[in-house]
Amino acid sequence: MRSPRAAVWLLAVFVFGGTLAAFAARNDLIETDTGAAQADADAVHRGARSAFAIAVDGQRTLFVDAVSGRTWLLTESARPHGSPVWLPVRRIESEQEARVWREEQHPELLLTPEERQVRQQIRFEETQLEIYEKRFSPEDERVRKKRETLRRLREKQSAE
Repeated sequence: MRSPRAAVWLLAVFVFGGTLAAFAARNDLIETDTGAAQADADAVHRGARSAFAIAVDGQRTLFVDAVSGRTWLLTESARPHGSPVWLPVRRIESEQEARVWREEQHPELLLTPEERQVRQQIRFEETQLEIYEKRFSPEDERVRKKRETLRRLREKQSAE
């Protein structure tokens, strides 16, 4: 830009042009591509076999068939030049089955708040002990106290 005045004029042209285009589209003065979206919505409504969705979150890609409810995950090959494949995703249908799966995947969710607090304290004390052992001699009183605190917490954890 050569001057601030030119920048202002350019901005005004973009704003005016965008407003004009929005007005024209709203009042059907220009043709918009809503036909394809409407056709997809009608196909889903009629129960056509072509209704699907693809969801991407950066690392995973899911393919969902809206009619059957089945889902596939795009999986890379372990071989250097292998091609990716769509693998079916297991679907859990019951609340009981979902609860069992969650407990297997996240056992920490089964802990009571007290047990979680003890685990957190143990992790904190272990970190502190590592730091103390690097800074001080093994016979130092601070190192001995940390070891004793950690021992008591582990006993408390095993008693629960």
